[in-house]
Amino acid sequence: MMKINSRMLMPMAFAALAAGSFAHAAITIVGTPTRGFLGSDKSKVTTAHNGTTEVSYDASGTDKLVVAIGSEAGFSGNAVTDMSLSFNGVAMTRAVFANDRAAAGDSGGLAIFYLDNPFQGASTFTFSLSTTGGGANGGIASIYGLAGTVDGVGNTGKSSLTQASAGNVSTSITTSGADSWVFAAVQNSGTNNSAGTPSIVAPLTAGHSGFWGSQWGGLASGTQTVSTSGSSLTPTFSTNAGNNIQVAAVEFLAVPEPSSALFGGLGVLALLRRRR
Repeated sequence: MMKINSRMLMPMAFAALAAGSFAHAAITIVGTPTRGFLGSDKSKVTTAHNGTTEVSYDASGTDKLVVAIGSEAGFSGNAVTDMSLSFNGVAMTRAVFANDRAAAGDSGGLAIFYLDNPFQGASTFTFSLSTTGGGANGGIASIYGLAGTVDGVGNTGKSSLTQASAGNVSTSITTSGADSWVFAAVQNSGTNNSAGTPSIVAPLTAGHSGFWGSQWGGLASGTQTVSTSGSSLTPTFSTNAGNNIQVAAVEFLAVPEPSSALFGGLGVLALLRRRR
């Protein structure tokens, strides 16, 4: 029988440590994702279009809030120029903002926001929007609470385009970490009363979808978990009308955790220390 000595174990220990010292736990969705609309004063996220009852979202157990919100300008030929969002009075960070001020008609805006370590309890969202004219003309928000995320975001992507008719639209994003969670959304507006309801295209998992007003504009959201860093994605949605389109996507990174290889390597080093 071959006798294993300390000189043989030492390289084995360091090889184990080098072979992927950390894995990544899966990012989890906490609670039920929630859809909201812009209320009658256009500054609150409410339970119904043009309503007054605010969405009360319980962020207990989350380490990050993620919200996609789409809206459009109220006057024809105007554009959305800025969007902001807060939760429980704390400003959320805007990860990406897509708008096309050169588009004809009512050009909309789409933003994805996040908030690390949010208030642990139920509270409400406050929204602010600037346009070149007409103020906000309604909108939809798609709200997710996450656990197991690193602070901040990974990569982002956005696209703005004008469609002559219904079809698929997409943006591009490349993941920067393993086991990341990608959140994508589409907003369409600019055609009177015919925006319809956009929808996700696989492999996205459906989030929320709907329209506001008399089909003045629509929004859909979707998610995708990606195991490999460096993966090139094209989050894609289907629209059922020709409109001014905004598509955006944001990658959220998973918290690394010690792998079995790391524990194995540490165990061998502990054994060597005892033998000495």
